[in-house]
Amino acid sequence: MKKLKELSHKITYIIQEYPFVLLIAFATAVFFILAENTNDDFYGKIGFVCMLGISLTFALSILGQRLQKKYIFPPLGFLFLIGFYLYVFENTSRDIDLFQMIICAVTFLLSHLLVSFIAYYKNENETSFWEYNKTLFVNSILTALFTLVLTLGINLAVLAIEKLFQVNFPSRLYFYILVFLGCFGSSIIFLLFTEKGLSSLEKPKEYPVVLKFFTQFILIPLLLIYGVILYGYLIKIILEWDLPRGWVSYLVIAYSLVGILALLLVHPLKEGSTKGWVQIFQRIFYYSLIPLIALLFTAIFRRVSDYGITENRYYVFLLAIWLTIITVYFIFRKKEHIAFIPKSLFVLGFLSLILPFFNVFTTSERSQLNEFKEILKNEKMMENGTLNFTKEIPHTVVKELAEKVEFFQKRKKINLIKPIIGQKEQPTFDSIAKTRWFNQKEFYALFTNITSDNEQPSNASIYVNNFDNQIHSIKGFDYFYNNFSSLSYDTIVLENTQISLNHKHSLLQLEFDQEGKQTIYDLRPFVNKTLLKYTPNGIRHETQDTIYHEFNFQDYHFKILVQSINQNTYNDSLYYNVNGSLLIKKGNHD
Repeated sequence: MKKLKELSHKITYIIQEYPFVLLIAFATAVFFILAENTNDDFYGKIGFVCMLGISLTFALSILGQRLQKKYIFPPLGFLFLIGFYLYVFENTSRDIDLFQMIICAVTFLLSHLLVSFIAYYKNENETSFWEYNKTLFVNSILTALFTLVLTLGINLAVLAIEKLFQVNFPSRLYFYILVFLGCFGSSIIFLLFTEKGLSSLEKPKEYPVVLKFFTQFILIPLLLIYGVILYGYLIKIILEWDLPRGWVSYLVIAYSLVGILALLLVHPLKEGSTKGWVQIFQRIFYYSLIPLIALLFTAIFRRVSDYGITENRYYVFLLAIWLTIITVYFIFRKKEHIAFIPKSLFVLGFLSLILPFFNVFTTSERSQLNEFKEILKNEKMMENGTLNFTKEIPHTVVKELAEKVEFFQKRKKINLIKPIIGQKEQPTFDSIAKTRWFNQKEFYALFTNITSDNEQPSNASIYVNNFDNQIHSIKGFDYFYNNFSSLSYDTIVLENTQISLNHKHSLLQLEFDQEGKQTIYDLRPFVNKTLLKYTPNGIRHETQDTIYHEFNFQDYHFKILVQSINQNTYNDSLYYNVNGSLLIKKGNHD
């Protein structure tokens, strides 16, 4: 009873201290549940906005505690959320588009960064700043753990009641429990950990042994390993004089961010209390970033040069700029402040949303529009100021144009390219603009003279509808083999000949073993030709056509009836899968 009374007092305290945080957390759970229950994106949009408000109102509550005006600032968060909703979601379609997802995701991250430094806007005591953020970090991990256990426990309890007592609960109840505890329950748990608020969060405490062990013996050694890998890759690039792959950008960013986190975690430890490799890491980390940042910029400029700027590349570039600023700051600044890390990242992220002409959206749209026009110019596809869809054009160029159009369609910006579209094609572009998902087939149908340049799409598939229900003539054939598949590893035995289909690596061939003598028949030319015919744009295509391939080989005549063909790329190699039926006749057929 004493523990329950103590818990009751704590809950009463956080309700009095953080009413706005709890209100917005409760609203988040309710609106997400309504969105799932009604399948209405309107509630989902309000839920997303409320979710942004949880960390925002907590940050403003902390600021209020610092200035001893705890009930003045949180209501300002509500005003911001109303304005945010009206700007981002009002007067738009009911569907949530990519623009809205990006701005919500970035704002979500910014609101959490705000929590980390808003109480220290005057660069106050650095020890208190570190203690405050360390406690928030530990509390966040504990909150996630407690919420996970509580959610699983309650869901299992509901399942037990349902199975043991034959009670039929709605199937969505499990999801409702997950959402309610994930949004509202986790907020209560987190606030309980904050105890008396800012004064408790920044109060000096003994350094957690588990955190120290994790940082010194797991995190930093792993970072040293990844640093060696990245430097090895950098040396490989220099020796081979080759440009870096695009994905290396993410590895460099991950290494840098985790490295900065590791340095922050061990920041207050005295030199004598850390292991040798930790001290080495502390001294060389920012210097080690210099060549890696150069590698990062090289990879970014390569991708931008080839494909233009997108929101993703914009933020990778922004992070590269931020890492450069952080590196220069900590190398040359004699008296550095760790609060500069979240503050500088917050400023850059905020500018990426509001900066005129150079924000993430206008920059990416301008770049992709220029790329689109450049393709048209290079292929000489403009005629009297509009795009000529009757001009002969390779399918790879059409694919590039489709990717650009899809970029604008996802962002509800088709109107940017409509001025160069003729009147005849305007209805199709109006249709593309209104659809939720980009219809590549509809776009490809506009071009009347697509030519094959024998460049096979990396991923493509063909599926023959109702194949199993079709009647196939076997007249003139001696054998019929159903469920013929390159994945079955089956071997067909005909008299003294064994026939198997090999799809290993980039091969797709029939292998014949006749009394120990092996010969092969390559099926790739047929597969590639068929894929180019039906899926030049590299998407799934369904057809009612009968697709088959006949050929003579050795002492037999073969006919493959195709049910499906799939082609995928993995590690720069093509992999095939062919399914269907196989008809065989002894003796060649002319």
